[in-house]
Amino acid sequence: MRYFGTSCPNAKVVLALVTIVLVAAAAAATHPGTWTAREDLPEDLYFAATAEVNGIIYAIGGSPGAGVVDTVYAYDPQIGSASKDVNSPLSFDVWSTRAPMPTPRAMTGAAVINGKIYVIGGAIDSSDFAATAAVEVYDPATDLWEGLTDMPVALWSPAAAAVDGKIYVIGGGAGDALGESSVFASVHVYDPASDSWDTATDMPTARAILGASVVDNLIYAVGGKSGGESIFSSALEVYDAATDTWTTGADMPTVRDSLATATVDGRVYAFGGLAFRSDGPLMVAQEVEVYDPGTNSWEQSTLMPDQRWGLGAAVVDGTVYLIGGGQNATVTASRFVDTYDPNLYTSWTDVAAHLSGAHGSQWQTDLCAANFNNETANVILVLHTDTGAHEHLDTIEATRQKAFQDVVGQMGVDGKGLLRIVSDQPLRMAGRTFNKDGAGTFGQFCDFRTMDDGFFSDDEVWLIGLRQEEGLFRTNLIFANTGLRKATIYIELFRCSGGSPLSTLWVADLMPGEMRQEIEPFAILAGEPNLGWGYAKVTVVEGAGVRISASVIDSRTNDATTIVAER
Repeated sequence: MRYFGTSCPNAKVVLALVTIVLVAAAAAATHPGTWTAREDLPEDLYFAATAEVNGIIYAIGGSPGAGVVDTVYAYDPQIGSASKDVNSPLSFDVWSTRAPMPTPRAMTGAAVINGKIYVIGGAIDSSDFAATAAVEVYDPATDLWEGLTDMPVALWSPAAAAVDGKIYVIGGGAGDALGESSVFASVHVYDPASDSWDTATDMPTARAILGASVVDNLIYAVGGKSGGESIFSSALEVYDAATDTWTTGADMPTVRDSLATATVDGRVYAFGGLAFRSDGPLMVAQEVEVYDPGTNSWEQSTLMPDQRWGLGAAVVDGTVYLIGGGQNATVTASRFVDTYDPNLYTSWTDVAAHLSGAHGSQWQTDLCAANFNNETANVILVLHTDTGAHEHLDTIEATRQKAFQDVVGQMGVDGKGLLRIVSDQPLRMAGRTFNKDGAGTFGQFCDFRTMDDGFFSDDEVWLIGLRQEEGLFRTNLIFANTGLRKATIYIELFRCSGGSPLSTLWVADLMPGEMRQEIEPFAILAGEPNLGWGYAKVTVVEGAGVRISASVIDSRTNDATTIVAER
């Protein structure tokens, strides 16, 4: 591990200096939430039951899109952990198969008590959604299943939560989940000690396909399908098992069902789901919203890298694992597994460089990061290049700034790439990528943004004010993928007068972490080296967090101006 950079305790002096050279570049990484792609499931699945036992995550049953399955997959997310599974040790970041569930099904409720996973109810067919009352328990320590006493009623997609040694099965539905169906407000209580069922006070709002999470022994029932084909709910209702009473909390901002919920640090996180927008058809929600029981309020956290519904969630060491789910508003399952860490902050800048320029000049990037918090910030800088990712670990003391001069060169890289900055504290950052020679420097600011600030599937954006004139001005286009999966973009080049495109360029494989620079596309691709002024239209066909910009360079001085794409 190498450490570099300089710290300055006199923040006023440093900030005054930064204002002169970096005034346009200051940006804040104050938006929490960091996404990481993990090993895919072995098969496409939605509405699988998910649970965590002793740090191991289990995905049970579900539907691949047609029919239902009995498969059980186990996953160890922790490097070097000692698995408690019967087939210990599991390989890190790899899914393995366990004993199948006796009753194939999807849309179940699941909860963990004393290290065993209880799987309750569900749909045994994905065409007519016939519900089952089956209850089965899986013991990871022995890799064995056991049948238990059925629920009093057959239901699909109830929510299940464990409190004080009992499982509370909340709501659920019967009938065709895609058409005529009934949803219920019932609360059934299962006692594993006696293998018996009881009832509790009904939930105020009848719902199915809802989420449920526990904070301080209170069960938070969130969202769901509240009846009919398209009636979604935003309700948040709180059940206190100690008093057998319900209270109503603040509605979730996004009305949706088929969502996943998880508890981290005493707050309830809601991910994805299906929703109707006020101005359009059925959509897949991409929002992550956070409920704070202490203030009875919601806030927007971030956007998911992929639109997903019918996904599962499990939490290990404060990180949420989101498993499978439908990719769009049709019956299309996925095998994606992503993690969301609500306590890390991530920002990106498109181009960081250390490489030779024209006429003997040198390109380089300087970065400053300020930690205006009361705790030391642990920072990871990751440069994504054509040859792989290069990492540097560092710290920034509380209430101080650190300067990383020629950051790419200090990382030992001769080249350029997409720079990612991850920290456990919110940072304010500024930077400049510039060209220098004996006469001085000419440069442009580094724009630090989160993945959310990029462009997503179906976005159409514009780059205006581009120039291409031999010996005077040249334009390069820059595309970067800060998402978790491949992005596809379609580029069209135009002269000022508009009309038909001069040229089109199909970029089929902009991989995660990839930065691509198209050098002088007006001259090379469109055959217009003396175009004068022009513009470009870029369509994001698929992907998330796609950053799009242009660099207009004065060929006489190598002075570059950044133009950022706009919707």
